[in-house]
Amino acid sequence: MAKLSTGQVAIRLNVSPYTIKRWYTFWEDLQKSDIQELDKLIKEGMPVLPEYETVGSRGDRIWDEDDIKDLEKFKEWIPHTKNGIFQKYKKEEN
Repeated sequence: MAKLSTGQVAIRLNVSPYTIKRWYTFWEDLQKSDIQELDKLIKEGMPVLPEYETVGSRGDRIWDEDDIKDLEKFKEWIPHTKNGIFQKYKKEEN
């Protein structure tokens, strides 16, 4: 099974690598700070993001090729609202 870098995943999903980073920042933040909100979103239909591996001294993220379909489901789920679900994770703040 092929392993894909963040850049390769971003190309497949037609999003930026930063977008993928923001998805996981959102996901991991909910896991650490608001598990009830995470559970609520999952019950309401939010797909679970697949786990990734970290490699190298920089901690680069890689996914299995099979994870693409789960990432596509997450991308399709994202609500398109005025401020968006990821407002807290805007690029300027990171």
